[in-house]
Amino acid sequence: MTLRYVLQVISISNDQEFRDLVLEADIIIEAIPEKLALKQSLFSKIGDILRSKPESDLPIIGSNTSSLDIDSIASFLPTNLQPRFLGKIFPFLQAKFYL
Repeated sequence: MTLRYVLQVISISNDQEFRDLVLEADIIIEAIPEKLALKQSLFSKIGDILRSKPESDLPIIGSNTSSLDIDSIASFLPTNLQPRFLGKIFPFLQAKFYL
């Protein structure tokens, strides 16, 4: 994925553009708010788009999370995509301020 595509992903304006980017991608990493329903919706949509792609052309799919269970997020993908799923949990670190 080039920088051009990263910028496009940030500014997706319609479903067809999203579909085209998902079908072209070698790697998809989401970084949306920590709401399981949002991630479910996104990964279900990605899974629906990728159903028509041959197994050998499927992208790696990742999630960026700090508090949600990776297995729960992966469960929203079709079973053929789950082995291509990775997750990185960034633990929430409470900031300490000293005055």
